[in-house]
Amino acid sequence: MGKSTLALLILGSLFLAIGVWLLSSAWSSNSWPIVEGQIESTKVVARFSQVSSTTQRKLDYSIEVRYAYEVDGVIHHGQRYSLGTGHTVEGGFSKKSDAREWLKQSNFRINQPINVYVDPNDVKNTVLYAGILWSTWVPIYISLLFIGMGFFNHRYMQSKAYQSTLQ
Repeated sequence: MGKSTLALLILGSLFLAIGVWLLSSAWSSNSWPIVEGQIESTKVVARFSQVSSTTQRKLDYSIEVRYAYEVDGVIHHGQRYSLGTGHTVEGGFSKKSDAREWLKQSNFRINQPINVYVDPNDVKNTVLYAGILWSTWVPIYISLLFIGMGFFNHRYMQSKAYQSTLQ
């Protein structure tokens, strides 16, 4: 097995392990206890995202929230929305004004009470949206891509070696 094949398979396996862990965590978040929290702040965040070309980037906007919640008399702060999207509550707005308008229409208002899912094994590990989203699957898709490329690379190298024996 060639070095490039091995590297692709190792990289694919790494993404697979991360993906399985993320899916497992997201699935188990459905059964985490819920405490009442409160929205502390909201913000529209600008970020650059990749377009079809590797040299082109486009500016888009997303929504992030920060919240406080109490567990066993201790106040904690969090900002993760879900396992899969991280801090991003909503994203992909091409205009800042659209993001602000979405935020105005949403339930994410400062001092608004909100349900916070708290990991019983780590009270600092929280989400506002429990469960699996499409983005939770991304590491699995990436792992399949790398593993598939590894197998194709292996087959290609085998056929190349076979062709050289015929000459």
